[in-house]
Amino acid sequence: MAEVVAIHGAAVAGHGKPSEAACTLIDDIHERVHAGDIVGFVAIPVHADGSVSHYIAGFCACYAAVGGIEVAKAAILEEIQTVSGDG
Repeated sequence: MAEVVAIHGAAVAGHGKPSEAACTLIDDIHERVHAGDIVGFVAIPVHADGSVSHYIAGFCACYAAVGGIEVAKAAILEEIQTVSGDG
């Protein structure tokens, strides 16, 4: 079966294929949480159907968390521009 890609050749979400990069990141975060290094967590997963959800757990009521979200937002927008050829 052929791989589905976007107009500019980028991978398309979906089709239930696990992301090795996502699995590795989640495994690393899991270890850090259990070690006590991470005390709060915010996640915005992109699901196979392209929808998103959000999760907030632990201590996240700080301005540093908001700053981290802004950094992540900028990185996502940069990736979108790179993939779409707009950047």
